[in-house]
Amino acid sequence: MSEPKKSRCYAGGMETLRDLSNDDLLSGLQSLLGRQRELLARLLAYLIEVERRRLHLEQAYASLFEFCTVELRMSEGEAFRRITAARLAERFPVVLELVASGAVHLSGLVLLRDHLTHENHAELLRQASGKSKRAIQVLVAERFPRPDVPSSLRKLPRRETGAGGDAPRCCSQRPPPQRSPRLPPPARTPKTRRQPAKAAKAASNPSPPHATRCSLPRARS
Repeated sequence: MSEPKKSRCYAGGMETLRDLSNDDLLSGLQSLLGRQRELLARLLAYLIEVERRRLHLEQAYASLFEFCTVELRMSEGEAFRRITAARLAERFPVVLELVASGAVHLSGLVLLRDHLTHENHAELLRQASGKSKRAIQVLVAERFPRPDVPSSLRKLPRRETGAGGDAPRCCSQRPPPQRSPRLPPPARTPKTRRQPAKAAKAASNPSPPHATRCSLPRARS
């Protein structure tokens, strides 16, 4: 029964915000953001104390990260950034003040975590204050440039030769390309000469065998 009441409460809050002027809405937003940052700094202090007392082990969690993601229902990225900031704040307490004031955000602290020391943390945090994540990336690249990748020589594999001499073995063993056999041209059919009509008729009606043509003597008058 508590969920519907909470939903009605949020719906009523949305209707109330619609009645605010632009200046009041922006002012309220800044106020909420300031309180959120203060709560975030206080949350980091709580995480420091939980890890110091090793309470996550008493709750049967193998690590503080597992405790945050399972017990506190944080996302993986959210837990990683908060744990990183809490451990930095344990080493450098000024981090909590910078987080509460909004001078440094958690993404910036993640970028600085491998470069902060007791000698440079004050200067480095001051340079990172008020900067975006991209600007802090540039700051880290300028302050701590990575060395160039050393050049190296790599021995190439030895090319084996076949029986044919200096030709590579892979090339000597390659079979020659097979060509499709060339087919002979089709045979020409002899053309039959067209016989005359009479010859064709005689050929179709041959005379009977052993028939001879004889001429009879003409009778005298």
